[in-house]
Amino acid sequence: MVYVLCTIDDLVEAMSHDDAIEILAFAIAALKAQGASAELPEKLQANELATAAQNIVLAFISHVIQHLSLKARTAFFADIQDTLLGQSREAPYRHQCFPDMKTYLEIRILSISFRPFLTLL
Repeated sequence: MVYVLCTIDDLVEAMSHDDAIEILAFAIAALKAQGASAELPEKLQANELATAAQNIVLAFISHVIQHLSLKARTAFFADIQDTLLGQSREAPYRHQCFPDMKTYLEIRILSISFRPFLTLL
């Protein structure tokens, strides 16, 4: 599970800011829908990195669906969505400093805090 998020993070970091935001939005929507009718935005369909991220996200969702009950996977996916939301909110600061410590902590608590760590265990 950790591998999936780390790989998505690596792919996102290699994308342009706009593409990164779009692929993270796709991943969040796919998790909310639990894979049903999850399609990559047309703009990203020719993007090799985005296609790789899409394949990983959909394979991850399929794997989780096979092993967790609806209730458990809904809660699990919600925590993963929060982590991806943190990555999305962090993206604008990829090449610059956070404006202040409060903003930094608000964003980082979603992406690297204890809660995502416990979810992945």
